[in-house]
Amino acid sequence: MDEEKQGIYISGKEMYESIQAIGSTSQQILTRISVMEAKLEDFGQTEERSREAIRKSEEAYDIASKIESQQVWLWRIVSGSLVTGAITLLLSFIKKSI
Repeated sequence: MDEEKQGIYISGKEMYESIQAIGSTSQQILTRISVMEAKLEDFGQTEERSREAIRKSEEAYDIASKIESQQVWLWRIVSGSLVTGAITLLLSFIKKSI
């Protein structure tokens, strides 16, 4: 080699192939970024749905608690009525037997 031509020589073909490879790689990177953005959007929607589900389950729990407390009162009223009826029946038998 000549002393003047020291260094690296890159042919036009090599430069073209390198530029094509860079273009292909950048396209792959853009595609992957797009996929990641879509997944992040899905994650946000999933988080929103889970919060809504939690809110609805808390509402359902509150409703169930109210119904349960109403049932307790219903059983108290029914049992009180039965006891009152039994006492009335017992007193009427005692009154008739006297």
